[in-house]
Amino acid sequence: MIGQESTVRALQNALGQNRLHPVLLFSGTRGVGKTTLGRLIAKALNCEQGMGPEPCGRCQNCEAIDSGRFPDFLEIDAASRTRVEETRELLANV
Repeated sequence: MIGQESTVRALQNALGQNRLHPVLLFSGTRGVGKTTLGRLIAKALNCEQGMGPEPCGRCQNCEAIDSGRFPDFLEIDAASRTRVEETRELLANV
């Protein structure tokens, strides 16, 4: 995330110590790396090489997350989901 080195370091430390918060909210302008960071955290938590701050990026789980095929990872584009009904419908199907 551009300009968020301390945040990234804190997340890496939390992953390394198995102390990641159960809910994370990323906000910021377009292009700062929110989606990329979310995918990296998903890979770090699901990597077949073990949970840690640096996922391998090559195992089946990491590749599935990158391609949007991992069944336990749901990426939501909040900018395109502005109606309350859409969010309720999404939550009902999770």
